[in-house]
Parts: sequence; structure tokens; C-alpha cells
Amino acid sequence: CKQDMISLAPFWLELGNVLALTVDPKFISNAHALGIGAVENNRNVYLQEFNAKVTLFNITFQIGRSTNWWGPGYRGSLLLTDNAFPLDMVQLGSDEPFQLPWILGSLGEWKINSFLTQLERDRDFPRAKVFGLRVSYLPASWLELGFTRLTQFDGRGRNQSFPKTVIDAYTNPSNQGGDRDVNEQAMLDFRATVPKVPYVVPFPAGLQLYGEIGSEDKVSKYPLPSRAAVLGGIYIPQVFEGDTMDLRIEYADTDYTRRKTQDHIANVWYNSGTYVSGMRYRGFPLGHWMGTDAIDFFVRSTRYVTDAMQLGVNVEYLERARGQPDRRATPRRDRPLSSDPARRAGPPHPKPGPDHQHQPLRRNFRVRCDLNESLSVDESGGGILETVRSEALGVR
Repeated sequence: CKQDMISLAPFWLELGNVLALTVDPKFISNAHALGIGAVENNRNVYLQEFNAKVTLFNITFQIGRSTNWWGPGYRGSLLLTDNAFPLDMVQLGSDEPFQLPWILGSLGEWKINSFLTQLERDRDFPRAKVFGLRVSYLPASWLELGFTRLTQFDGRGRNQSFPKTVIDAYTNPSNQGGDRDVNEQAMLDFRATVPKVPYVVPFPAGLQLYGEIGSEDKVSKYPLPSRAAVLGGIYIPQVFEGDTMDLRIEYADTDYTRRKTQDHIANVWYNSGTYVSGMRYRGFPLGHWMGTDAIDFFVRSTRYVTDAMQLGVNVEYLERARGQPDRRATPRRDRPLSSDPARRAGPPHPKPGPDHQHQPLRRNFRVRCDLNESLSVDESGGGILETVRSEALGVR
């Protein structure tokens, strides 16, 4: 399912540091990449961003359509990415990292973000809601720790309210029944920068290590939850002295639960016994694009071939639907819907997303090149125009 995306006259307006308006219409050649099943899409033009943001005293209030990416993962992140169609939401959080008052300021910097969104109509519980909270903690300049939690609740026929339902979910054990029954995901993550150390870390600019551990609905074991998913990576900004080549290696796994549980429980991640449509929007997971019961091994390297031209190469091995080797295949999208060329690479029973339906084990090996040309529009720093040309060298 190949698709090309083109921005159509994006517009943004900033009034000082207080008010910002953003409008970003897009054209996509494959309209079906925006929604499948009961939410099948047939429109080639859509608004990827349409929102207003007000910032006062380092507190940001934003309303409208946009995407969020929570977590250090590059190819994907376990809980929230730009994989699904952009969400219409209300957001509240800190604009910049801040310190706590008094002597607590010596503990480091913090950043808090939250959102509330309402999902589509054509799902098992129409107009279900999702509340997301992320807290980032920077105890030192080289280390960032993060905690993320998503709570799915309400929907037609459930009669749950905000914020009462979310408060109950945060203050009570997981998997409550009755009016307290919600669908939740949680994640801990880190990003650490390691400087150059002779004979240990020989790279001129050091390296970055990052990782994510996610839990679906409950945490019953440590250090890995019983329903865990994991993501880890290493990024080397400069491989060789005096050269611009970088290197990234990343591994993601939502099949851990099936492999490690005694009963080989499948279809855990992004699915729910209560919310059958799962933690998805228009059929696609809010988190990692590979979906449930999948593993993804991703390598990317870039190098400037001229002062304004950067060549990138991706090598990727993917296995999807590892828990369903004998089932019939269903339509799917091969890569996330993202504007980044490196990452882009009503009915009572609506058709769920591609990773949720039973399908045979699929193995894919991809090698892909992209050429990025950055041209200065305003030499005083007014802006950058980036054109992207991508060519698939081999796909299976």
C-alpha cells in the first residue's frame, strides 16, 4: 500500500509567544491509507493539522487536530505516534521544561503533557474517549526519564464521565469491572547520552541509548510486566571523525506476551476484551505502526553528500501477526503514515484494524533510500524548504 503525501499550502500564524494558529492540508495518493474497515476513507485531501495554541506562564492550552509522538522511539513508539489519522483533541501541558520551587529545584527539570480526544463513530462503542498523560523527568542534562499512560473510556452506552472515570482508574487497581471498566496502557521510557570514552565509546560525538517498556492493562511482574511490549535503540550521531555519517539501530517487540506467557496468549497489544475496536483510531493503532504480535528490526544511516543534500538508507526486517500463522490474510498498511520520509517508509461490529484481524505470519525485508535536499529560503534564518525524493530499492 504505497502512498505519497504532499503538503498543500500549509499556514501558520504566531502572535508573540502567546497565540499560534496552524493549518496543514495534505494530499495523499492512497486515500485508503487513512482508514479501513468500517471507517474506509475515499478522500485524497484532508487536514493533518488544524489547531490553535495559547501559551501563558509556561502553560500551553491547545485545541484542534494534531498528532503527538510520546517516547524516544524513532521508527515507532509503543503508545502514541503519528501512525493513525490525526486526532481531534484538547491538550494541556507545559510549554518548556520547568523546575520545582524551593530546594526541590535541585532535583532537575520536569515536563507534563496531557490530552483528551474522542474517537470515531464507527466502532464498537461509538465516540469512545482516550485520555493521555505524559510526565518527563530530566535529572541531568544527559538523562531523560518518561512515564506515559493512556486511558480509554466512555462511548455510547457506557455512561462514563471525565474526569471521574480517569481518577478512578488512577486510584484503583487495574481491570476493575462495571462502571470502572476501562482499557489502559502504560509505558516507562528513557534516553541517555553517553560521551566519547577512549576504547569504550570511540565515536566522536558519543552515542545515545534509549528504550521503552509498555504494559497492556495490568502490571503484575517486575521488571517486565506480564503483558509487556519493549522497544530499544542506539543512535550514533557521528560514526567517524571528520565525517557526517550517523547510524541508528532500533528493535521493537509487541509479541513478548505471546512468547513468554504459559498459555501463549496472542492479540494482547492494542486490543481489549471490552473495547473490541481496541486502542485504535480509524482502524490503526495509536502506537507502533507494526501492530500486535509483531517484531521490527530497523537500521538507518544518513550522510551528507553535499552541503545541502543528505542521503539516507533504511534496512528493515519485520514480522507481523506472529500469533496467527494459519489464518487468512486481510488488507494492511505496510508502513506508518508519517510526513517524515525516514519513518514513512456506527455498526455494532465494525471491521477492526489490519493488525487486529486474523492474518498469516508475514515476513518483510526492506531496503530503502531517501534523498533530502534542504534549500535556504531566507538566509537570515527565516525558514527552510525541504524537498524529499524516495526510491525503494527492494521490498518483500
